[in-house]
Amino acid sequence: MNNRHRNTDVAWNALMENLSKETKQNGVNMSKASQIFSGVLSLAALNGVTAVALMLLNTVVNKAWPALELFTPAIGYFHAFYITLILWVIWIIKTSIKNAQQRQQQ
Repeated sequence: MNNRHRNTDVAWNALMENLSKETKQNGVNMSKASQIFSGVLSLAALNGVTAVALMLLNTVVNKAWPALELFTPAIGYFHAFYITLILWVIWIIKTSIKNAQQRQQQ
């Protein structure tokens, strides 16, 4: 039984070493084009979810306060997508500038 325990420890250590190694499959050596494509695809997916959230928020406001004419008629997905895209781009630019300033101060 002691030998079995030792084999399990050896197998566990080998597994942990393999997981801690950096390989090409971890995305370390992605090309610049694939990084850009992946970033744009991620931004589009995040923006799509945010646009749906904005539409749902607009629907809740319209149902909660029907006399409020500021948000009527309800916003469509096309417009919600572009509004949230503009907001995400502004946030990305702001974050990039902030990170660049922090790197320069170091």
